[in-house]
Amino acid sequence: LNVHRRVVAGDGAVCLDVSCGATGLRPLDAGVDTSTSITSPCECQQRCTDHYTDLLCRSWSFYTAADGSTTSCTLHAAPIAALATAAVPADCLEWFTGDLGTVVTGFAPAVQPQAGVLFDLTVTGAG
Repeated sequence: LNVHRRVVAGDGAVCLDVSCGATGLRPLDAGVDTSTSITSPCECQQRCTDHYTDLLCRSWSFYTAADGSTTSCTLHAAPIAALATAAVPADCLEWFTGDLGTVVTGFAPAVQPQAGVLFDLTVTGAG
């Protein structure tokens, strides 16, 4: 399972490291929703973002069993720091957790600004 994707320059330097979540913690709560069809931490994070409103998702956890046969994405209604956690058990190959952080829920005005004309922009969000 490759969850860390890197864009590498011609000289071998990493230009962009795209990864989701942190390793080492396992939330102990059951969460508000669990899916076994999610295949990566980044897909799990996106699922949490997609369910920000209807399931009140604020954080997520994703694990892969040591033999690679099982994956699971669990959505949580509280930030990881507010949940009871434990160390990752030995029977897990990888366990990632993450919070959504700030979520932009809208902005105004919804019209296209005119070039060279000042305008006010209001951004709404949570997190």
